[in-house]
Amino acid sequence: MALLILGAVVAHWLTRDREEKAKSALLEREAELRRRSFRKLARVWRYTLERLPNNNASVVWEAYEKMAVEILAEGDLSAPDFKRHDDLMAAIKTAGEIRKRDAEAEAQQNCCSLRELLRDKVKAIQEIADQG
Repeated sequence: MALLILGAVVAHWLTRDREEKAKSALLEREAELRRRSFRKLARVWRYTLERLPNNNASVVWEAYEKMAVEILAEGDLSAPDFKRHDDLMAAIKTAGEIRKRDAEAEAQQNCCSLRELLRDKVKAIQEIADQG
């Protein structure tokens, strides 16, 4: 009887450890999928901005406004999965919460177009995300 109880306790202990490892591996796999998806989205945003006409700020801003919502939403979901999540969230908020007047003023100050400024902000997100 005691041997049976001892066997059951050992089996439970071994199974529990295996379940925890399996759960941990599953959670890490899900986090990796979110990181990969976010990296892909950052590239899509960047390449979308690069394909917009450089001489039409209203078209650039209109496209960017649609992206900004997605940048903020995906960032909130995905940033905790990255090693540099604080830096990533700061870059996401900087890019996603910029106002048109502020962006135009910053572009003029940096002697670049609105499209280049916004693309560079998205590129900063992509670079941080690519680091893990």
